[in-house]
Amino acid sequence: ADEWLVLAEQLESEGRYREAVRCLYIACLVRYDDGRVARFRRHETNWEHLYRIEGSPLNPAEIDLRPPTQQFDKIWYGGRLRGQQDVTEFKEVYKRLCAALKIMAAA
Repeated sequence: ADEWLVLAEQLESEGRYREAVRCLYIACLVRYDDGRVARFRRHETNWEHLYRIEGSPLNPAEIDLRPPTQQFDKIWYGGRLRGQQDVTEFKEVYKRLCAALKIMAAA
């Protein structure tokens, strides 16, 4: 996840917010893997990951990845980018997830 966070910071600093959001979303999926909630499988869609995460008994109840997944789809596939605001929101999702999984957040 740390590599994705570094790349997200770099992209954010270049004003490439859409790509930064993607990196942050992937960092979340990697953290779910680190927390043994659901394996990160690069070949799967976001929704396949989400369904496995939601079905896992180790999924922290206080985190709902469905709204961020919907927002990611709007940004990545629908071109509905608000810019820095989106990056900030995904950083917060990542931090809340790390806290729920009791993983030190680097973002």
